[in-house]
Amino acid sequence: MTSTPDLKNEIIHSIGDEGVQMFKAFDRNSDNYLSIEEFEPLFHSIMGQQSEGQFLLKDKVYEQPFDETDEILLVKSSFLPLVLSSMTKAQNQGMGGNEAPLDGLYKWKTQHKELENFAVAHFNSFFPPKGTELGSIYHIIEDERGFLDEMTGDLSSNRYYPPDVKMEHIIFHRLLSMFHPRPFIISRFKPRGSIACIRAQNDKYLDIIFRIHAEFQLNELPNFPFWFTPAQFTGHLIVTRDLKHIEHFNLYVPSDKKLNMSLHSVSHSIPASQINDKTPSITFDPAGIQWHEEITETAALKKLEIHMYPFKEHYKFPVMMYVAYSNGTIAHKVNANDFMDVKTSIMENGFAGSDGQYRHFLTTGMARCRQGEVAELKPVEPVEHQEE
Repeated sequence: MTSTPDLKNEIIHSIGDEGVQMFKAFDRNSDNYLSIEEFEPLFHSIMGQQSEGQFLLKDKVYEQPFDETDEILLVKSSFLPLVLSSMTKAQNQGMGGNEAPLDGLYKWKTQHKELENFAVAHFNSFFPPKGTELGSIYHIIEDERGFLDEMTGDLSSNRYYPPDVKMEHIIFHRLLSMFHPRPFIISRFKPRGSIACIRAQNDKYLDIIFRIHAEFQLNELPNFPFWFTPAQFTGHLIVTRDLKHIEHFNLYVPSDKKLNMSLHSVSHSIPASQINDKTPSITFDPAGIQWHEEITETAALKKLEIHMYPFKEHYKFPVMMYVAYSNGTIAHKVNANDFMDVKTSIMENGFAGSDGQYRHFLTTGMARCRQGEVAELKPVEPVEHQEE
């Protein structure tokens, strides 16, 4: 049934300018109708923001109370934006010259907040459960989806605003919000959640290493969603057991690998982003603390990685790329792990890094075929399981 002009005017009068603007924001193709794809982000926004009995299409700011006895930690963020000049040509080729999908990326020139105050007590969400042993992994943010939800697979990418954050997770949202106002602390894809372990301890202090899997939504309506997904945030917290004093805190994105973030289908080295405690009166010297028991930071980070990606404990990712003759004989091959370890950065060469490597792989394979060469195949040696 089509509505009459009088009915449309009555509805417009009823919902007011705010309602009309909201409708237009979700009507991404401006056809005056919401398709199911256009309705989906509205649904997620409504269902994800119900804790206060209201629905707001804007970035949500969380606050944590301070007690007069709390020690205050001033946290400073640093952020180096992506160098987009080397990516423009490839982006325009891929987007047909339309830069609107990258609007949020182009506007992300600096961190959202440079400085923020936190009470030391706010960091209680990083603490391990009672009885946690040295080097044992525990969750600081756990993916609490039910069995039926897990069966549906990944979380929707058609969203703009993070769902409401639980009280115990507000500290993580506030920290990540220093980079960008729309952090999603439960990522769309597995492995979800965030974990930590005790690296060292004595009677007074805990040294906690943690790993956070989170992502940011850069775009706003009416542009389509555009996700920024670091491979991980890594962090280090040294705090007294009574949660009265923090000796050291930092959170950063590791930049030791070229392929460490996802911009939808664009892979790139992430901007240099990190958060550090900035209390002027504290000079931190980790060597000055005598630990009763400890493991190395390298060992702690490896434990976190294996917990998130258990297959890394047993074998190298068993995916090969082949160029073969019509009879199936293999002329050229490369392991996917080696291929993904891009030697040149997209920041340096646009998208030519991975594309160029793939073209080189194909041309080498075809050249070997013309020469009648055959790839050397080695049997895969079984990898024995090693106990932790």
